[in-house]
Amino acid sequence: MIRSVDSDVLVLAVHCALLAKEAELWVAFGVGNKNRYILAHKIASKMGDERSRALPMFHAFTGCDTVSSFVGIGKKTAFQVWTAAPEITLSLLAT
Repeated sequence: MIRSVDSDVLVLAVHCALLAKEAELWVAFGVGNKNRYILAHKIASKMGDERSRALPMFHAFTGCDTVSSFVGIGKKTAFQVWTAAPEITLSLLAT
């Protein structure tokens, strides 16, 4: 179990869930009434190995705490493009 309010930590938890294939990795995310439990291992499993490995680069490329994002294009739109064009995964893994 990891407790955090930072999306960077959640992204890294999904990425690291690949390393512990047999274990469950839960993230207590948020504070107060907005707190929820996220199963990072389930997200990693649903995304698959390659996309889960590429997720930190996707997160950094589309904007995180230290990197600017694309103007007018949010993570949801960028994720939809990534889903429609799976060849992007290889580019994200190569960086």
